[in-house]
Amino acid sequence: MRAEGYLVEVAETGKEAIAKSESTFYNLAIIDFCLPDCEGTKLLASLKEWTPRTRKIMMTGHPTLQNAFEAAKRNADAYITKPIDFEKMLIIIREQLEKQKEETCSEEAKLALFLKEIENSPQASDYYINDERMVSNH
Repeated sequence: MRAEGYLVEVAETGKEAIAKSESTFYNLAIIDFCLPDCEGTKLLASLKEWTPRTRKIMMTGHPTLQNAFEAAKRNADAYITKPIDFEKMLIIIREQLEKQKEETCSEEAKLALFLKEIENSPQASDYYINDERMVSNH
């Protein structure tokens, strides 16, 4: 992945991954179903809570319908099986990063439209933005 120009960090355990995600934003996480200290689906759920914008790809060397169902239920963004086909993995990573970018642009556009509507409303002076929250003067 580094050879493709990506900045890569590795976490050997679920606990380490959670600790890293609490202090650093990651665009993408590739999570194995089998981790030394927890099931990958539990890590997936924790990361979804801590870092909802991070795209999450589940991978497994034991592909089953149950694994795929669990990944989908826990809101994995993609699912890949081992042995990893590197070219296929790169395609999935690029797709996920593009989706993340589109979602971010969409959210920013919605916020800009909302702020414009507030600015143009007769009650605009009744509100101000403080730390990204809308606060009423009343």
